[in-house]
Amino acid sequence: MQGTRLAGAQFRYKRVDILRAVTVNRATHAKKYEVARAKYMKALTEKLKRMLGQVVEGQDVVLNIPLRKPVEFLKEYDQAIRMLELTCDEDIELDGTTFARLVLDDWPWKEDFASSTGSYLRG
Repeated sequence: MQGTRLAGAQFRYKRVDILRAVTVNRATHAKKYEVARAKYMKALTEKLKRMLGQVVEGQDVVLNIPLRKPVEFLKEYDQAIRMLELTCDEDIELDGTTFARLVLDDWPWKEDFASSTGSYLRG
């Protein structure tokens, strides 16, 4: 099959295989978020403690906290998982976009998630 014929095509997949993939992707997403959130909270706490120390000592405090809060998209996974659990169909049809999201974990918000968690996950 030529690549150009894949555009807009729909294929049938076993529901349990798609459900398994989405469940694994959700667990990976949740773990990354929790690690990033814990590191964010630690960095935020340290910054606020320093600022409080400055206040107590009567120093001027710059009220700027340049920390990006991690974001999570678990509701997207939860909706897909629930739909796959409740369908009566054992085989389901997916187009390329839906397959990329559910199986390849390639969502429109992927870059936003990576940029909000990346600095915490690297360090």
